[in-house]
Amino acid sequence: MTIKIPRDYMGEPIEGSMERILARTSPPILVQPNSPNVNISTIGDYWKVSGVNYRNGVHTLDLAKTLLENGTAKTQNDWASYSESALAQNEFRTPDYPLFYGLVKALYSAKDDSTKAQEVEEVKNFLKDTSRARWLMTLTRIAYQPSGEDIITHNFGTREKYEEKTDFVGLDGLLTDKATPASCKALLGSDNVQEISNVFQWLNGTNTYIWRVNSRPNQLIERVARFGAGSGRAALNCDRNPSYSDESLGVRAASPKI
Repeated sequence: MTIKIPRDYMGEPIEGSMERILARTSPPILVQPNSPNVNISTIGDYWKVSGVNYRNGVHTLDLAKTLLENGTAKTQNDWASYSESALAQNEFRTPDYPLFYGLVKALYSAKDDSTKAQEVEEVKNFLKDTSRARWLMTLTRIAYQPSGEDIITHNFGTREKYEEKTDFVGLDGLLTDKATPASCKALLGSDNVQEISNVFQWLNGTNTYIWRVNSRPNQLIERVARFGAGSGRAALNCDRNPSYSDESLGVRAASPKI
């Protein structure tokens, strides 16, 4: 007696049915994008840098080869006003901290590409020498709260302002010892503390330190975030009084001119 095995059930072929069921019930596999392709070119008085990760997107930026206003020092409020006017005309402005870090990280990711070695070294040396000679302002401001989460405002005082909240109060010290992934994410846009340390180690040739308000204040206090370096350390300084002045890099959305 021959037993006939049915090939169909309820109008669908039996063969491959398990695969079809799994396909219906399993979540899709998310393919992580490759690292952004970083390109650097020199165009007159600025560099064009592509592959800059910033706010969950990949951007192309122009970086001026000189500091804004010929190296004039301004308060963060003044740089915010300057940058708001510059944004309206797509001119060079002050970066916030995540944009500054995204730029340095893009250079770091291209450091082993021999076809880009000259341009990477040029921009690296400019950033290293400039940050060793003076403190660099950012448009990032921290509001340290007497209770609850602290508020970190990026692009302070401009139309592109946005906020992050986290417990940012903490002791000063070596970044890898004192910073948490959450505090780094809120300040720099990345929660990979070791990678951040590696990026600034490559830029300045030293360890990186973080400075901030060390204990919960009795009342709200606001502090400016800036970047500086020396032969002994790179510093993420997050406790600058807003009344003090510093110089600024110049960045803008990429010019269409190639």
